[in-house]
Amino acid sequence: MHGTALEQPWRDRKRYGWLLGVVLVGLPFYGWLIVQATGSALGWWFTPLFVYGFLPLLDTLLGTDPSNPPEQAVPALVQDRYYHRVVTLVFLWAAMGLAWNIISGYAGQISFGHQAFFGIGAYVTVLLVVKAGLTPWLGMVAAMAAAVLAAVLIGIPTFRLAGIYFGLATLAYPLIFRIVMDWLGYQEVSIPMQRERPGWFMQFTEPRSFDLLALGVLAATLALSRVIETSRLGYRLRAIRENEQAAEAMGVDSFRCKMAAYMLSAAPAAVVGAVYIHAILFIVTPEAVFGLLVVSQTLVVALVGGTGTLWGPLIGAALMVPVSEILDATVGDRLPGISRRGRSDGAASHDDRRPEADLLHGDAIVPEDHSREGR
Repeated sequence: MHGTALEQPWRDRKRYGWLLGVVLVGLPFYGWLIVQATGSALGWWFTPLFVYGFLPLLDTLLGTDPSNPPEQAVPALVQDRYYHRVVTLVFLWAAMGLAWNIISGYAGQISFGHQAFFGIGAYVTVLLVVKAGLTPWLGMVAAMAAAVLAAVLIGIPTFRLAGIYFGLATLAYPLIFRIVMDWLGYQEVSIPMQRERPGWFMQFTEPRSFDLLALGVLAATLALSRVIETSRLGYRLRAIRENEQAAEAMGVDSFRCKMAAYMLSAAPAAVVGAVYIHAILFIVTPEAVFGLLVVSQTLVVALVGGTGTLWGPLIGAALMVPVSEILDATVGDRLPGISRRGRSDGAASHDDRRPEADLLHGDAIVPEDHSREGR
């Protein structure tokens, strides 16, 4: 017993040493990767957030002793979970805006149905957890594959249309998915609690972990957008946006280019949907992930920041998401159209989410099953 007590400080030093080593090696590489992908020194601003969220995420995934967490070595800048949720929302909606920007900003094909891929990512990931017990980290790969396949099936008939007719046609597919999910009986699918290895199932007790996870999704989408923007595909997409007939006269295969952009934009949208459902909603419903609010928020962050640009959706999300949350928290109960309470998309307000946050602390809350009401 005495030997165990003497060995414990050494084990802690070894544990902190490994964590510090991973951070020191990974931090410069992470910042350099973003700078190289975006071509801007602004990418280094992401590295403090990386440090802020990396330690608790790694500690959760390793399953180390929670009574002596390593994140105590990093002072908590913000303790309120609500503000962490706002940061997560900014990153996720910026990534969703960037995904939409690939097909609608660069190629000029305005899509009103990008929430279809968002919902596919959410439903595929959660159903794989519920039905097969598969971790969401692997479920996101299957969700991306399903979203890319859906993009191909949607794009083949839809890209025969142009202009507003293309946009209206894409709007029909999320509505079809909503009807199919209702018909299959998946009106409400809750994420099951995992008390053992919760990090393996994306159930973090530390809110900074979701900040980092959303930041990683945003960084990957930024890198993808940068690669597309500077590639031959990006130049061809911009040529199609300016004048499709002239681009085809110069030898550009507009159908193949638009299909490639549509497939590339579907994959990050599915990842955003998977992370969003684990970090924010906890219960997936057709209205929440296939509803019009998803695409409207995507359009807002992209249009406010600027379409066809790399940093536009990020700027739009940084401006509009906090404004939306502030208005909802201050005047949402007095002004009509501001509050999110009672919306059919399932997005609750800050106060409505407080009981759901207890799921992350081990307090089981079983939602009422309304899936068979009215049948």
